[in-house]
Amino acid sequence: SEKDEKKKGDPGLTITGSLGNVMKESIQIAHTYAKYVIYKGFDSKYLEMNDIHIHFPDGASKKDGPSACMAITSALISLALDQPLPSDLAMTGEISLNGKILKIGGIREKVLAAKREGMTKVMLPAGNQADVDDFSDYIKEGVEFHFVNHYDEAMKILFPNLT
Repeated sequence: SEKDEKKKGDPGLTITGSLGNVMKESIQIAHTYAKYVIYKGFDSKYLEMNDIHIHFPDGASKKDGPSACMAITSALISLALDQPLPSDLAMTGEISLNGKILKIGGIREKVLAAKREGMTKVMLPAGNQADVDDFSDYIKEGVEFHFVNHYDEAMKILFPNLT
């Protein structure tokens, strides 16, 4: 039906790349939640008025989990507000539709990858704090950890001059 079709010229979200269904759903949640964050606290219509195209190129890492949702949400908010994200901070975490940051798997590997890429700060779900507490000291060394329960807490870390 006509109401279910995207009107020509209407902005939307395009997702491409080698992605599974869970990842596609996470990107859609990130887009919806980013629009909500912008709507409730900022004067920007960027995400509503512009086409957004998110592409994940083929690579060695499997891309079918919810863990990138916090990072994608943050990238979209950064884009909409024209505010850069900290270049020394890595993040991972699933976001619920109401902004709760949910525990994920593979924390050790993700922290090691962040360290390998030169990140000095890592933001993780609060539910994963026990995982980090169990890490050997050499994994934690040189990394400042931020644990968040809700995306509002992430906003304060990512955009301190805006909150």
